Amino acid sequence: MFPFRKRGSILLLTLFLVALAAFALTAFIEKAYSEIMAEALYAKRDELRMEAYSVLETTAAVMHSIQTFDRQLYSPEQGWGDPFMMGGVELPEGIEADIEFIDEMGKIPLPAANREQLMRLFEVLGFDERASQELVESLRSWIDLGEAQNSFDAFHRDYERAEIPYRPPFRPLNSFYELAAIAGFRETFFNENGDPNELFHRFTSLVSLYRFQTINVNTAAPAVLRIWSGIDESDLAAMERGSSLQFNEKPYFESVEEASNHFGVPLGQGFGVSTHCVRMVITVSDGASDFVLSATLAQAGQADQLRPPSEINTQVDIDQPDERRSGLGGNRGARTRRRRQPQQQMVPYPFRFLEIRENENIL
Repeated sequence: MFPFRKRGSILLLTLFLVALAAFALTAFIEKAYSEIMAEALYAKRDELRMEAYSVLETTAAVMHSIQTFDRQLYSPEQGWGDPFMMGGVELPEGIEADIEFIDEMGKIPLPAANREQLMRLFEVLGFDERASQELVESLRSWIDLGEAQNSFDAFHRDYERAEIPYRPPFRPLNSFYELAAIAGFRETFFNENGDPNELFHRFTSLVSLYRFQTINVNTAAPAVLRIWSGIDESDLAAMERGSSLQFNEKPYFESVEEASNHFGVPLGQGFGVSTHCVRMVITVSDGASDFVLSATLAQAGQADQLRPPSEINTQVDIDQPDERRSGLGGNRGARTRRRRQPQQQMVPYPFRFLEIRENENIL
């Protein structure tokens, strides 16, 4: 009987070792498979990145061609919403591309919005009058020094008492994520982990960080038109009914008068029918691999008005005294030591890229 028990124990031990080896082998195969797939996806990234920029250049070329022909960019329905068909371009086999167009001039220009427009903005977002007023005061105090000096300074004491003290920059926002530093916004537009919530995304869908004076009626939502002009509920309902009507010939307006007649609501100063600033979100995929490119294009002649160029991009004559390198203004006779380079002829490009983001922080 004892040998039988011994053989049984050996058999159980053998089965246990076999099961353990099978478990270890399965775990190894799963880990190796995931690592191989990760390497394959990473290797595919460069190829998809090149395709994404090719799609961007193709779209820009189609937009420029249509703008040259029609003299204005009105709406993606003008033809540049489908650049592959308009340009007769075919993607490589297995590659798929999706382009989302966001007309920045179909939104509320935050740097140009006045107090009344900001109040209507927060009311549309669902805030009552008191909460809207507090958010307006906090925002305007953040971007304007004169407004901060004339308003209640509780916000600034709040910034100074923070764990890491800071002060408002007194300039327009450079990013929507900057709202996380503004009093009132970080509690309502972000969750407890600091991530943007649904209210944040509703706000960004209605607001642009660029400066312009006319809203593009062709791409603006009825809520944007209401915020910008202050039209009443009856006019807003008429515009919503007009949005569902069929156009006579073209699916976009070529004049403000045409839009006013279509909606049955007078649209005056502050409205237009064309755009100078478009953001594209391009997603290029090949199976499980994808690459996302977000680019904001502005017409070359309008880019400086939308956002002034930074000092980094300011051209400096190398033959002039180099006063920037000296903290006291430089010596009068001092010149840079660089030799004059032969002037290169600039290739005229119809657009200027105001922002480019790859695979991250894309709203």
